Amino acid sequence: MKTILVIEDEGSIRNAVNSAVKENGWRITYCTDASFETKRIIRQLPDLIIADLTSPSGEKAGLLMHLKSSASFSFIPVLLIDDSKHWGNKKVDLKNLFDDGLIYCLSKPFTDEELLTQIKTIIKQTEAINPW
Repeated sequence: MKTILVIEDEGSIRNAVNSAVKENGWRITYCTDASFETKRIIRQLPDLIIADLTSPSGEKAGLLMHLKSSASFSFIPVLLIDDSKHWGNKKVDLKNLFDDGLIYCLSKPFTDEELLTQIKTIIKQTEAINPW
């Protein structure tokens, strides 16, 4: 069973992810803030991390950078959700920080179908690289 970690505290994004993946039998784990305990996530490493970085606080970006700097998480792909109208080149900056080819972006607004298509594409590409 695929596991998706969602770093998000906004209900609308969480609902969109639930709606997009509910029929695929994937498990969803939520992380709402930077104080989330990483050890809990490590027990069941996700196959994909979805992070909405439109929060001005930067806590989510900091948590994501912490996770991706860990050897346990470095190979896990990340789907960044951003609002390009408000955050401009933030996604480009984050992609440059990680520079591992496993960062994907989806801009708001998006449909459930667009989200699901992006998730399936990322998982399919990741399975081709790491077939476990």
